[in-house]
Order: sequence, then structure tokens, then C-alpha cells
Amino acid sequence: MLDTSCPRGMYNDMSQRCVPDVIDPAPIATTVVASAPPAPPAQAAAAPPKDVGPMVRIAGFDKIPAFDLDVTEVTVRAYATCAAAGACIPHAAHDDPDLFGLALHASCNTIAESEHPVNCVSLAQARAYCAWAGKRLPRPEEWILAAGGPNARPFPWGAQRPVTGDLCAGGKGSCVVGSHPLDATPEGVKDMAGNLTEWTDDEFPGYSGGTVPMVFVLGGNWFDHDPRVWDVPSRSDTSFVANAEQHSALVGFRCARST
Repeated sequence: MLDTSCPRGMYNDMSQRCVPDVIDPAPIATTVVASAPPAPPAQAAAAPPKDVGPMVRIAGFDKIPAFDLDVTEVTVRAYATCAAAGACIPHAAHDDPDLFGLALHASCNTIAESEHPVNCVSLAQARAYCAWAGKRLPRPEEWILAAGGPNARPFPWGAQRPVTGDLCAGGKGSCVVGSHPLDATPEGVKDMAGNLTEWTDDEFPGYSGGTVPMVFVLGGNWFDHDPRVWDVPSRSDTSFVANAEQHSALVGFRCARST
């Protein structure tokens, strides 16, 4: 009988030889590392709704390129949406004196006047809203071009001198935006002679005193009784300048967009 015994760790290959026993190597242990969860996105102000107000194209003229301009002044409702999104500081909710130094204390519009233009906002607040809406404030020369056209109309709508009632002026407060059909340019921009005087984005170059910039504000407003303030101003008219930090019941804004 053949001796088939072999030392431990070897085996008989049936030819009377002891050969090493072949053992599969032990599997290599692996460690599964769970991936870290993705970091939450940074909190940011909510994007503006698609409806941030209709705009019209204003054709370029001379050295002013074409641009888009809001049809109406920004409403209380639209500004409140920006404030709710965290991109705008809520506008004043108390009485403020007007910026022209009159003895006028008029109420700032509230959400109850949601379709009236927002007022009592500073230049910085107006800029913030326009930036949130993907727009900007118009420059004075753009505003004047939109109001008077390339032929320098005396009034936004043409040459006809208005009377009280034709526009939101000579009253006790602002009006629903676009509610006075006469106060519209041929291109369809509304309320450039009445409702609210408007911020523009340019400092008055002749101002040299103080620490707060003086900025052009253009257009008539609901308080104006004198038809002479309803016409389209010129760039050299220094009577339409305001403190950039002032909040006034007579001042609002509309936005522009480069094309």
C-alpha cells in the first residue's frame, strides 16, 4: 500500500510525492467610506418673478444707445415682492416730508394701494429693486429721451398743453399707475409728467458741498399744480435735484435695461 500521508501543509499527488498544498490567498479586507452629504446651497434672495413689469424699447439717439424702459413706475405690490424675497429694504410706512422743502407731510403708500407707485424710497432702495429685477435705474439723459423723444417734445405725449385731470397731478395723493391715458408717450411709457417724480442714476455734476450726493430726479408728481413742471426737463435744469438718502412721498422710480 502506498503511503499517502504527507506533512501538514502538503498533500500526496498520487505519484508518491508530497507537494505543497495550494490555498487561495485570503481576501483583502476593504473599508467602504460613506461620502459626505452635499453642502446645502448658500441662502440667497429669491429670484424675481417673471412678471416684473412690461418694458418698451426706446430707440437710441445721438450718443445714447437704445435701451428698454418700464412702462410704469414700480408699484407697491412689486416692491413688496422684492422685500419679501429679502432683496429690498421695506419702504417707509410713516409720513415723510417731501424733498422740495414744502410744508407737506404726505403718507407713504401701503399695500392697500398695491397698484399705486411705491414712494418713500431712497436712491439706494430704488437701485436695489432694479438690480433684483435684472435691471437698473435710467440715467437722466435716457429718461429725458424717453419722455421727449428725439425731437424734444415739450410734453411726454406731444405739444398739447394739459389741464388738471389729464394726469395724476394737483391732487392729494398718487394714483393707480397708468390710469391717466393722456400721460403716455407715443412709445407707451406712462406717468412721466404726473404721479411721482422719479429717481435717476446720476449725480448732479454742479454739486460740490456736503457728504451726501445730490441726484437728478425727473418728472412731475401728484402734488404739482403748476403746468410748467409737467413739461419735459432739460439736462441743464438744476431744479430737479434731490438728496440721495431722502425718502419722499413725492418720489418713486422706474427701471431701465441695456439692450
